[in-house]
Amino acid sequence: MEAQKFTMLHEIDVLRSTPSTIKVKVLKVWSVKDNNKTNEDFLLEMVFMNELGNRMQSTVFKQDIFRFKRYLNENATLTIVNPILGSNASNYKVIDCPNKLVLNSSTHVNPCSQFDGPTFGFKFYSFKSVIDKEIPLKATIDIIGHVVHVFKDNNSNLRDVKKMQD
Repeated sequence: MEAQKFTMLHEIDVLRSTPSTIKVKVLKVWSVKDNNKTNEDFLLEMVFMNELGNRMQSTVFKQDIFRFKRYLNENATLTIVNPILGSNASNYKVIDCPNKLVLNSSTHVNPCSQFDGPTFGFKFYSFKSVIDKEIPLKATIDIIGHVVHVFKDNNSNLRDVKKMQD
């Protein structure tokens, strides 16, 4: 049996003649409430990531939420057939990408059991690459810390550490 061919997020073409099939992991899902009906969602927004680590924002409008909501859970892996590519005209872009996917009535979504992409929705950069400004200009980074000294694990308590610093 031949393996299914998936289109990568950066390869989706507006002018394609055949429907694209993508394999993605759902990184984040949030709803935007309807201003007129406070108990209803106006749309769902998501961030998808493919197996190469490329990310793209996606939208499901109110009339199609019932078709997709059960599949759109964070960390779910999905195959999506025939998503629509549109311009991301939002003033608040979660992903630095000019386009976004729209799931509509012609889109089909199914769970996927195999995803060989990154475990997390972010890329790791070395501290040196941040200092040397080698990372992409618009990359979002979070610096947790920089290790300057490592103590032996000898079950020492805080007083022992303070003595070593004096």
